[in-house]
Amino acid sequence: GQCRQLLKELHRSENLEILVAKSGAKSISLEELLPHGFGPKDMDQSSALGVPVDNTLSFLEGQHADDHLAALALESANRAYAPYSCCPSGVALLLASGEVAVGSYSESCAFNPSISPMQAGLVSVVSAGGSPADITKCVLVQLPDARVSQEAATRAVLKAVAPAASFDLVRAVRRS
Repeated sequence: GQCRQLLKELHRSENLEILVAKSGAKSISLEELLPHGFGPKDMDQSSALGVPVDNTLSFLEGQHADDHLAALALESANRAYAPYSCCPSGVALLLASGEVAVGSYSESCAFNPSISPMQAGLVSVVSAGGSPADITKCVLVQLPDARVSQEAATRAVLKAVAPAASFDLVRAVRRS
């Protein structure tokens, strides 16, 4: 149910057809697979996962202006889908090769299927042919008063996959 619930967050999920191999390769609707699911429309949200968003976050004046990795993490936080908690966050992961992978928070109204920015960043690393063990630095950007903080989870995952990597937490504010 978790994966199906996250699919319910997708833009135009009501049109999503899923091919199920055991059903003789016929496609069925998400509604048939998840008859009592709930999503953004049920929570009076006009947005959905996959619709471009700008969370209007910026650094505190004069901070991190020359930090390229922090700027990429800020861009990721600005693309995060967090309509329920209003706590966008993003990461930038520097690899030993010099490449950078980013990840944005993707929230589900069921919360459990939400994808943390670190999870999304690790998917980016692996999708590009890299290894999580190649991460040398992680920058997480989030609001200072975030009701849903990604810091502990990000630190724990980073320690498990790249124990020698450094971690920076950068606080952002909403632009007026």
